Amino acid sequence: MPETAIAYARNTSKLDFFVLTDHLERGTDATWMDTNEMSYRAHENGRFVVLPGLEWTKSFGHMNIFNPGKRVWPAGLEDFFKEAAAHNVIVQVNHAASAKWNFNGLPYNETGDKVVKLFEVRRDEEDEVFRRALANGWHVAPTGTDDSHSAEWGVRAWTGVLMPGLSKANLLDALRQRRVYSTTDRNCRLRFELNGAKMGEVISAQQENVTITVQVEDPDAQDTLARVEILADGSVLKTIEPRGPRVAETLTDLPAPGAHYYYVRVVQADRQKLWSAPIWVTKR
Repeated sequence: MPETAIAYARNTSKLDFFVLTDHLERGTDATWMDTNEMSYRAHENGRFVVLPGLEWTKSFGHMNIFNPGKRVWPAGLEDFFKEAAAHNVIVQVNHAASAKWNFNGLPYNETGDKVVKLFEVRRDEEDEVFRRALANGWHVAPTGTDDSHSAEWGVRAWTGVLMPGLSKANLLDALRQRRVYSTTDRNCRLRFELNGAKMGEVISAQQENVTITVQVEDPDAQDTLARVEILADGSVLKTIEPRGPRVAETLTDLPAPGAHYYYVRVVQADRQKLWSAPIWVTKR
C-alpha cells in the first residue's frame, strides 16, 4: 500500500510533497518499516519530498504525527503530548468538527501547544472549530488534506507551504513554523504578512500598530475571487471583493492593548476556499 499511495501522489496527483499517515493502531512493525523504506526510496529533494507519518487514533480525536521516527506512542493524551515534545515531532489535529472526534472541546494544553502546529481545515465546520481552538489559546495553522480511505491521494484539498526550496529540511522547518495555508483550489496562491512577519509567526516584541499585507493570485483567469476576508480574533475585520483572479491589499488596524491574532480567509466564486495561518501579535 505505501508504494501505491506514493506513486499515485507523485505520478497522478503530481504533488510536490506527500505524507502517508496510516492509522497507528492498525499497523505493525512490518508495515511501519515498509512505509519508511518506500518513503526513503521515493524522496528526491527538489522534485518530490516524501515523509513517513502516522495517525494517532483515539475515541475522542485523531492526530497526525509527521516524520515520527518510531511507531509506538502513548495512548493517553497528556502522555502523548509529553512524548511528542520530547521527540520534537510535528503534530496535526484532524477533522475536529466531528461530534465524535472533537477532543472534548479543545481545551488549551501548554505541552500540546508546543507540538501541535497544524489543524485540518477544509470546510466551514472545520473553520468554526479552528477559530475555537485559536480562541482557546492554541497556536495552530490550517492545512488541507485528503484523509483518504480510498485508492486516491492528493485530489480534494491541499496545503500551500512557504519555503525557500523543495527539500525535506525546508518542509519540516516550514511546518514547524506554521508557514502554511489550506486550499481547496490546487493552484491558488496566498501570502499574508503583518508588520513584516510571515504567516504562522508569533511576534515577540510588542507593537504600536498593525499593518497587514495580503496577496492572493490564481493563474486561472476564470477563478474569480468573490471575497477576501481579514479576520481579527475570530471576527471579520475587513472584506475585500476583488471580482477577479488576484488581489493585493494593505491595511492598518489599531487594536486594543493586549494579545491578538489575525488570519485571512478567501472565498472564490465557485465556492472553493483558502485559509491562511494566523499571525499572533501583542499591542503595546
